[in-house]
Amino acid sequence: HVPSAQAVQVGMRALDHNLDPFLEFALTKLAILHKARWQPEFQAGRLTFDGNARHTAFALKAIKGDAVTTLVGPAAKDKVPKENLLEVLQLIASLGNADQQSLVLSQALDDARFSVVDRIRLIEALTQAARERKVSPSGETNRITRLFCHDNANLGGAAIRVAGAWKLESQRDQLYEWAANAKADALRRQAAIHALAELGGARSIAQLEVLTDAKQPYAIRQHAIAGLTMLDLAKASRHACILFSKAPPPGDDPSDLFAAFLARKDGAQSLAR
Repeated sequence: HVPSAQAVQVGMRALDHNLDPFLEFALTKLAILHKARWQPEFQAGRLTFDGNARHTAFALKAIKGDAVTTLVGPAAKDKVPKENLLEVLQLIASLGNADQQSLVLSQALDDARFSVVDRIRLIEALTQAARERKVSPSGETNRITRLFCHDNANLGGAAIRVAGAWKLESQRDQLYEWAANAKADALRRQAAIHALAELGGARSIAQLEVLTDAKQPYAIRQHAIAGLTMLDLAKASRHACILFSKAPPPGDDPSDLFAAFLARKDGAQSLAR
């Protein structure tokens, strides 16, 4: 066969399967031997490893390269092919530091740059990085709040979720307003409740407990209890028992709340007590 940059990209897909020492050695060797073919394509933004951060990191680690630094310059100067720009920015979001992520945030906020669907993908990549690597863009992260009221509820919800992942304490009151707004769409309201849980602390627990009150709509109560499972499992269990003491209103499904308990360590046991 004729080795090519694409062959290295395809080879890295094996990382999605069970990785044993022999396969790891083979993929490392593949990246090293064909460095001259794929690295220039990667640096030019023409090769993106399917936008997969793990694939990219593995290949760059094999040749002792810096995945993000080589991408930020071309992306900032609009020198990345348009068809690859989204994947390049997702990689920067997934692997970059705070200064590098600020480029991604600016692109996600630009109404004319990407479609709504692609902007959501960029924000979700930033959200995942915040949760997994505890990193958020440098500069004015509060800029994300301009998307809270976006006409598209999915984009608005994504913006609210990342505000929680970034722990934007300055936006607590606004997040609570969304969480408590019975007239808000369910996507944004649920995102806001989760964001309050991610802010954490005694104040979040108190705010979520207010939302479990029997006077609140069923949907708000169950989402607030689900949020509480992240902060205080015992309190969440007590409020859940009260909620489950009566049948849910027609059309309301408590399965998400059960799932929230099952996702926590000892959650099922706590709920059964």
